[in-house]
Amino acid sequence: MEDALEQNITRFWLELGSGFAFIGRQKEIIVAGKTRKIDMLFYHIKLRCYVVVELKAISFEPEFAGKHNFYVNAVNELMKSEADNPTIGLLICKDKDQTEVQWAFQGIETPMGVATYDNIRLQEIERTLKNIIPFIEGKLFLKVNRDKTSIAHISKVKYLGYSFYRYKGKCRFRVHPKSIEKMKNKIRELTNRSNGWGNEYRALKLTQYIRGWVNYFGMADMKSLLRTT
Repeated sequence: MEDALEQNITRFWLELGSGFAFIGRQKEIIVAGKTRKIDMLFYHIKLRCYVVVELKAISFEPEFAGKHNFYVNAVNELMKSEADNPTIGLLICKDKDQTEVQWAFQGIETPMGVATYDNIRLQEIERTLKNIIPFIEGKLFLKVNRDKTSIAHISKVKYLGYSFYRYKGKCRFRVHPKSIEKMKNKIRELTNRSNGWGNEYRALKLTQYIRGWVNYFGMADMKSLLRTT
């Protein structure tokens, strides 16, 4: 079930297409002197808007609507600039009753959707995304990139060199095996003595590459990878 949750998050990510940037997990915001945490926050460069994703391990409850609306409005007030478009919200729950969802969000104009992460209900998240897409294209007059839409098991997803996995109920990042293989090949190339470089220059290029690689994959869990590579 957790794998299905992560898969749906990635599905949402890919549905929005290129330019979709991950801001952070458990993103802290301060409202009225109180610290609040948003489960996942994204920003889409082409759409010029933030996307708030909240994850619930239980079935949808009507009070979730108010809290999610609060987070979306908080991002609008605290983070959105005048050049940004209104923030979009996506609430992902274990299960939902459509009547409860409809009544909970009735009268709320904030662009938000609710989806479940049960792995037998992938069609529901597709319908949820289809409800959000008209807002993006109809209200913001922007085009959603459908060419990068994909549904796959989380272990088979590769995005910007990252892969995803579950650890203690949390969505975690790791370096994708293809990225690791590419890194090893690059190190072999840099340390190849037939390239005509001196040892000092070779060490400099190797240090620059490794530092850049580690910084790029800074969000990934890779302590064991660094020990064994």
